[in-house]
Parts: sequence; C-alpha cells; structure tokens
Amino acid sequence: MTTLTAALHWRPHPPFFYGWLVLGTGALGAFVATSIAGVVLGGIQDLIVEETGWNRSTIGLAAAVGCGDPAWWRHLSGAWPIATAPGGSCR
Repeated sequence: MTTLTAALHWRPHPPFFYGWLVLGTGALGAFVATSIAGVVLGGIQDLIVEETGWNRSTIGLAAAVGCGDPAWWRHLSGAWPIATAPGGSCR
C-alpha cells in the first residue's frame, strides 16, 4: 500500500464519541467568529451611525437578529420580515 493510499484511507479513532469532537470544533469556530465580528462591528460602528442615523443600540440589535442576511426568516415563513427589505438590508 502506498503512502498516498494510506493517507487517503486514514480515519481518526478518538477514545470518545466522535460527535463531541464535531460539536467542540463547531463551538470553537463560532466563538472565534463571534469575537472577530465584534471587533469588526466596533471598528465600523461610527461609520454606520453616520450613514444610517441609527443609534448604537439599534445597530447592536440589528446585528444580533441578523438583519444582514434574513435567509433564516425566508426559510421559516416563506416571506420577508417587515423590518427587512429584499436584498438583506434593514431599513
């Protein structure tokens, strides 16, 4: 068996349920993504305030409910939410 074939057929054998490894990796990824998003939002928040006229709490609420991408709402209801215009921008 060649080294390439052995590498392609390798499978991890953790001493615990493999789903916990997947869950932990996903949670770590979500934690990192959230902390990066917070830094980026904090850096551009003043620009958003100037552009939209919203206050900081409104911007935080819009970011928390995901006004940037309302795909979750379309999936659940089949319609656009009232606060979100087509294309994913909160107006």
